[in-house]
Amino acid sequence: MDTPNPVRHVHQKRSAATRDRILKVVTTLLDKGTYNDARVQDIVSLADCSVGAFYGRFVNKDAALYALYDNRCAALETDCKQLLRSDDEPLQVMLARYVALIIEHTTRHAPMLQAGKTIAKTKNSAPFTIRSRDMNMLIAKLMADLLARRQSEHMHVESERASMYVIGIVGSLIQSGMAQSGPPVDCADTINDFRTEMAKILHGYLGIG
Repeated sequence: MDTPNPVRHVHQKRSAATRDRILKVVTTLLDKGTYNDARVQDIVSLADCSVGAFYGRFVNKDAALYALYDNRCAALETDCKQLLRSDDEPLQVMLARYVALIIEHTTRHAPMLQAGKTIAKTKNSAPFTIRSRDMNMLIAKLMADLLARRQSEHMHVESERASMYVIGIVGSLIQSGMAQSGPPVDCADTINDFRTEMAKILHGYLGIG
């Protein structure tokens, strides 16, 4: 058996830490709306690393932006798998938890709303479009499977079609609300009101009693 190389592990940890610092800086720039004007030199200065360290991890500035986007997509995919594959609760509870999950992720990754506008201006937005499509297809499949398993709890007879509308309704309303007025969640009462109204929409669409 090979003996673990402690030097390699130290280098790997340092490399990961440098990458994390770069991504935190990019997140901050997005949050402030200054990403487009920032140069790589600006980013590495704020991240306390060298230009070489940056290019050793990302081919360009937009590659760092993509890394952030991919992290966000992967985190949402993981949480949706855990939630939507469960059969421990009634469908209406599952839907309420899904709404809460999307609110939480959208709030936590609020800078990515700004990134959406930024991505549209990049020279190559295709990777972002493909990643978004793959994530949405996965979540739609998870939701369709849930609705198919719980057919006795709702009246919509086409699970795949219904899943696309459920995801679209939740995603568009939450992102629209955040884009217009910031997070729809500045206090517990606001969160609960938003969830309640979303539940009414989904229950009406799916025919949940």
